[in-house]
Amino acid sequence: KAVSDLYSPLAGKVVKANTELSSDPSRVNREPHSSWMIEIEISDSSALNELMDAGAYTKYVSSLK
Repeated sequence: KAVSDLYSPLAGKVVKANTELSSDPSRVNREPHSSWMIEIEISDSSALNELMDAGAYTKYVSSLK
């Protein structure tokens, strides 16, 4: 098994981790929308205004091709 850093656009404190992923980490690849990794307590909620919605992200990813 490998360990990697997890980069997040939001700063905060980890309050919960999905321990089910310990036994099946590849689940994140198979079911990315239901396989959450962590829950965080966001330290600055105004940062949420900087995030893209699904449509903007899809457009952004398409522009990289």
